[in-house]
Amino acid sequence: MAQSQVQVNVTLPTGLHDQVKQAVLERGARAGRPITVREFYSDAVRSLTRRIDAGEDIIFSAHPPGGVKQLAIRLEPDAGALVQRFRTVTTLSSFISTAVRHYLQEDNECRTTRP
Repeated sequence: MAQSQVQVNVTLPTGLHDQVKQAVLERGARAGRPITVREFYSDAVRSLTRRIDAGEDIIFSAHPPGGVKQLAIRLEPDAGALVQRFRTVTTLSSFISTAVRHYLQEDNECRTTRP
């Protein structure tokens, strides 16, 4: 039986989704198993939500003028519910792009600090 998922329509800065796809390939290689784009976006949402819940101040990303791409992304149901908690704070697109940028940065920092 296929895992349920939530689809959200967002605009992301041009190239950000390509960075996600590259990170998914790299993370899958490190994990020794395939990682899906849905997993990555969902993990990014969970990570940002944990940081907010821990009291960290987050500045949500604004999109560059004209440099955006419309996408329909899929999230795991719990991540979709987490995004909804913040719909009065910022736009869905800004929340997702901020989550992805922070998560890509965390992933990059983990790779550079490992021996």
